[in-house]
Amino acid sequence: MENDKIKILQVIEGMDIGGEAGGAERFSLDLSLTLDKSKFDVSVLSFYKTNSEIETKWLETLRKTKIPISFVIERKKYNRFLGDIIGIISISKILKNTSVDIIHSHFHRGTIGTLFTRLHTKKRKLIRTVHLTYERGYGFIGELRRLLFVNFLFPLMLDAEVAVSRGAIETLNKRPIQKITKKQGHLIYNAIPVSKIVAEPFNNDEKRIVIGTVARLAEQKGLIYLVNAAKLVCEIIPNVTFEIVGEGKLRNLLIDETKRLQITDKVIFKGKNQNVAGFLEQIKIFVLPSLWEGLPTVIMEAMAAGVPVIATNIPGTDELIRDGVNGILVPARDSQALAEAIITVLNCPEMQSKYREASLVSVNNFSIEKIAGDYERLFEHLVKRTEINQTGSFPSNTAL
Repeated sequence: MENDKIKILQVIEGMDIGGEAGGAERFSLDLSLTLDKSKFDVSVLSFYKTNSEIETKWLETLRKTKIPISFVIERKKYNRFLGDIIGIISISKILKNTSVDIIHSHFHRGTIGTLFTRLHTKKRKLIRTVHLTYERGYGFIGELRRLLFVNFLFPLMLDAEVAVSRGAIETLNKRPIQKITKKQGHLIYNAIPVSKIVAEPFNNDEKRIVIGTVARLAEQKGLIYLVNAAKLVCEIIPNVTFEIVGEGKLRNLLIDETKRLQITDKVIFKGKNQNVAGFLEQIKIFVLPSLWEGLPTVIMEAMAAGVPVIATNIPGTDELIRDGVNGILVPARDSQALAEAIITVLNCPEMQSKYREASLVSVNNFSIEKIAGDYERLFEHLVKRTEINQTGSFPSNTAL
């Protein structure tokens, strides 16, 4: 019956996937689309409205599946600081009059906004998913906010916290306040709609050799090291080009670096791309040189598309890629190691084929259908007090 459904509100930062929004938002939207509609009544609240083409596409998809979507504030009307303050206040006001059983937040400001609902009612359950292994604070205010909310108020006031990787769950459970609250975080991996991604047949005969990545142009993604690696690779294999899909505040800095290295014709900045699957079909190797992550869904997409992956050996990513088995891991901030790995894989078709086949098998552990089932059990546990094992993790999640 309709009245028996558990009402879930997904709170996300935005729907401009590939622009200001990224893997966390993409995952939350995929989760919203996959949850069992016979058991759950799902809606989405987006912090920012950007009016971008990608946002419009996602709106169309959600509306076709009858998932209500609402926005808090217009992004273009405010700078980041003022927008954050107004948005947090607005979220608390919106949620005060929202009839839901569970509010599920996927980002800091959204979670802060949900905490204010505790002033109005304790009946609804509040949870958040942590999408980064280490939740950083920038500057004095950022660090203060991290210490106050992440290390104190979130574990104290939320009904559940979910982490997307083993590295992230270890960080959560090491917080001093865990000894007081006795609440353990829940390990539920990120996921993608694996079955909807079609891997192209392996072909090593293309004359055009493209190394590609999909990432926000932000410090976290370590793209400056990829640009420097591109210089080294092109000195050995001149017919290689590098294509970077994504937007962000470091765009000009990265372009200036290609000018300094005299490789502007070798490194192409393609901006936002609504068709990531189509882009993956065109590249030989996928590279993600991130400095920190949670569990990067874009690597999952590359794996599902059958593209060999080279990435940095950091928590989260190392749960997707096993060095020498289904890809290559290199140290973070090491352009030389990154270049050597790219050259090695390019020169070895057998290695490309090996990583492709291994990835196509291992990525099935991260299908959205499986992970949605884990969230469904958590939601039912929170509302109906069904059983969950004592570790707070779900046995259906099989690590690589």
